[in-house]
Amino acid sequence: QSDNGGTDAQFSGGGSVAGYVFNDVNKDKVMDSGDLGIAGAIVTLTGKDSTGKSIKLIRVTDANGYYYFKGLKAGTYTLTETVASGYTASASDVGTIGGKATGTASSSTVISSIALTLTSAGTNYDFADLKKW
Repeated sequence: QSDNGGTDAQFSGGGSVAGYVFNDVNKDKVMDSGDLGIAGAIVTLTGKDSTGKSIKLIRVTDANGYYYFKGLKAGTYTLTETVASGYTASASDVGTIGGKATGTASSSTVISSIALTLTSAGTNYDFADLKKW
């Protein structure tokens, strides 16, 4: 799959959701010192915006394992990680919007029920993976 980067909606501004896919070296399920981002991982955002339109957007993580969805209309969204080859899913970490945890860690590869307003900026929606040896 390819990254459909750029502005996601048909307007500028809007909400955003971002986070990391990382190799959880110390196996604590939280990205911290010593953990390494996984480049080339796929994260898909799905859901419905405030107009009822179905949304499906794809991001490929950068060299640091970072992904970013921007230009999102208000709505409720789900993030799904496609685990990169050579890794096993360990945990999904619900991020925050305005300092408050928003969403549900439905499984180790899914974070659901992310409720965005037009100006929401969601951060630290992370996926912890373990390198297969």
